[in-house]
Amino acid sequence: MTVSLTSRDFLKAGALVAGGVAIGYFIGTTISRRFPRLNYEIKLECDKVVDAIDVKDIERKKNGQLRTFCRCWKSKNWPYCDGAHKAHNKETGDNVGQLRILETSQEVKIS
Repeated sequence: MTVSLTSRDFLKAGALVAGGVAIGYFIGTTISRRFPRLNYEIKLECDKVVDAIDVKDIERKKNGQLRTFCRCWKSKNWPYCDGAHKAHNKETGDNVGQLRILETSQEVKIS
C-alpha cells in the first residue's frame, strides 16, 4: 500500500502543529501568571536577597512590642513587619504572616 501526500496534506499538518503550539503557549502563560513573584520592590538588583540581623535588634522592642520580621515582601519597613501581609492575604487569598523569634517560655499570639 502506497500513501501519497500532497502539499495540501503538509499544510494541514503544519496548521495542526501550529495550533497545538499556540494552545500550549496559552496554557503555559496562564499557569505562570498564577504564581507571580512576591518581591517587587526590595533589592531587585540582587540575585538573591540575604540579610543579617544583629541579635540585639531582635531583642530590641519598639513601642513596647517585640520586633517581628516580614515574610511577605510587602513591608515598607523591611526587614521588619509592618502588618502589610494582612492586606496582601486579603487581596490574594494567601496566608503568609510575620516571623517572630521568641524565647521558649513565650506564648505565640497570631495576628
